[in-house]
Amino acid sequence: MFSRTVLLIAFGGMLSLATRAPAVAATAAEPATAAPAPAAAATTPAAAGEPAAQSSAKHEVESAPIEEVVEAIDNGYRSNAYIVRWHGARVLVNDLLAEGHLEVGDTLHFMVMRNDVVGQKILNFMSTEHSARPHKKAAQSQLNVTTETSTASVEEVLSVQDDGYRSIAYLAKWHGLRVAVTDPLASTSQHVGDSINIVATHSALADRQLLMFNLLPDEKSLPATANTRSPDKATVEEVLNSQIDGASYLTYLVRWHGSAVALMSLEGSAPLHQVGDSIPIRVSRMSRTGKDGILAFGIDNATEQATTGAPASADSAQESMSVSANSTQDSATVERVLSAKDDGYLYRSYVVTWHGAQVVIPTITSTPQHEVGDCISFTVTHFTQQGQSRLIFFLFDLPTAKPSASDSKS
Repeated sequence: MFSRTVLLIAFGGMLSLATRAPAVAATAAEPATAAPAPAAAATTPAAAGEPAAQSSAKHEVESAPIEEVVEAIDNGYRSNAYIVRWHGARVLVNDLLAEGHLEVGDTLHFMVMRNDVVGQKILNFMSTEHSARPHKKAAQSQLNVTTETSTASVEEVLSVQDDGYRSIAYLAKWHGLRVAVTDPLASTSQHVGDSINIVATHSALADRQLLMFNLLPDEKSLPATANTRSPDKATVEEVLNSQIDGASYLTYLVRWHGSAVALMSLEGSAPLHQVGDSIPIRVSRMSRTGKDGILAFGIDNATEQATTGAPASADSAQESMSVSANSTQDSATVERVLSAKDDGYLYRSYVVTWHGAQVVIPTITSTPQHEVGDCISFTVTHFTQQGQSRLIFFLFDLPTAKPSASDSKS
């Protein structure tokens, strides 16, 4: 099913960003000559803009000798990771910015991150090493991302648990290359020889060409707190239906319990509903410890097919693996704010005009309080499957690193 695969990719991406963004921000901000921070636990400061899906994050910096370097290069895009021994187990340390150029036997400094994400206790290891080579500074931080789904064969399982937190990664064969695949949910239990579904992401920013591999989650592996859906109905107030840059965009603006919310549709370019129609919906509530939860809305496709007689979409593993995506960053001015609150759970999205058409920009990793007239930056993704292209928009509000001591003195 097109929508199922696309939303699983989006959810996996959200978790990957939520658990890794603080480490990326910290690594990018530190100078190449910076000494590693003391090995003491710290909590990511709220002022840094902690992701919404991340209820809490603690990290410390440790070091260990490198046992294996896992490097893959595909059409100039580079993936780099290290394997070290931590608490007696071989673990994967991601070098997300492909900065390090260390070898087996070298000492690696890395960040150990413990994240509580939608009920899951996830352990991540991120390199804090830097390359000595200078990087070009782009006039505009235009990020171009191409994502494709594929399969890979597991060659080694890297797993460790510590104080209830779990890390799962796989070394697998992809297009003849040995690659490191991270399970962002740390919820799978694959074995050597198994075939796994992965998302390969090629990212280009300034002079960086980065390659990253994540496990494509399935619905069974989603945490219960992120997959709690209650059936409900909403009334259509407006239909946003456009063909933009050769891709279809279809979203319904509906009234739910007195609030205006958006329902994104990926199952076809022709709207099945008109203003005044009642749409069956699923309401998802994602909990966050010590914070308001996240409220999300989607069309209940099963009920929709039963009531409208629309043909069911194929849901084979082979079809789901044919989805590709290309993402870019853009910006626009907020024209309307869509918001809802229910029992401590919050929803917020923004209506903007993009390429001459009105579209909805949902927040996916936090709930920034933008207002009408604000200029917001967002991700535009073209998903393509079997010749059909769909547009999806997301607002990623990632943390920004605090300036280093050397930066503040300059």
